[in-house]
Amino acid sequence: MKNHSYFANLGDPSRVWAIPAINGQVERLNDLHNMIWHSFQPGDKIVYLGNYLGLRENQANPDAIDSIIMFCNALAEQYTLSYTDIVHLRGVHEELLQKLLQLQFANRPHEVLQWMNKQGIDTLLNHYGTSAAEGLAACRSGVIALTRWTSNLRAHLRDAKGHDKFYQHLKRAAYTHSADTDEGLLFVNSGLDSNRPLFSQKDSFWWDGSKFDTMQNAYAPFRCVVRGYDPHHKGVYIDSIKISLDDNSDQGGNLVCATLNAYGEVLNLACA
Repeated sequence: MKNHSYFANLGDPSRVWAIPAINGQVERLNDLHNMIWHSFQPGDKIVYLGNYLGLRENQANPDAIDSIIMFCNALAEQYTLSYTDIVHLRGVHEELLQKLLQLQFANRPHEVLQWMNKQGIDTLLNHYGTSAAEGLAACRSGVIALTRWTSNLRAHLRDAKGHDKFYQHLKRAAYTHSADTDEGLLFVNSGLDSNRPLFSQKDSFWWDGSKFDTMQNAYAPFRCVVRGYDPHHKGVYIDSIKISLDDNSDQGGNLVCATLNAYGEVLNLACA
């Protein structure tokens, strides 16, 4: 399979730890990190499946990213891991933030920000030193004011140690690849259009959750597709070609971490 900078090639690991949408659930995330720390083995890989900061009130907690950065740095030092051993995917929430940073280039920035505000983006913005109201006011004042607002948002990201770099290095998807069978596992945030090849998915990874649900056949050349966020909140489900790990942790459900082998078999489900 050809290489692409937006995608992470995990190689042929013996096990993969898949961590679903965290939604700002820092204490639960710390519990999962503690479990992984005591069970991790050389040759394992970890994939975080996006949506690190929740968009519900009091859930857009940047401490979740701080926890991830600290844990991954400690684990990498303990086991001499490389950047391909721990992968972080861009989720719906991170995609919204990326669009916000380029809002001055949108055709109708005021309408775009109004739509984002309905999705709950203001909760996230409050933790990075601004608000949707300030952004909307900047939209009304013109492109110079809006550019100043997005620059200010970017500066606050840089002020949060490691956050700017974290967002810059997020991947769209990750996959394993077996040299023996030429098959593997594909890890995505929310959606997938099975009629498109992997490198032509565009924004399907975030907005095609329904198409993921209706997949009837394996998405070649992968045995199984694993996602971390379900926009329709149906809970965890597992079959032979797709796995959804979102147990609605932002609505009181569990934060579920799956350990999988190279064949997509779930070796363990840990809940926090």
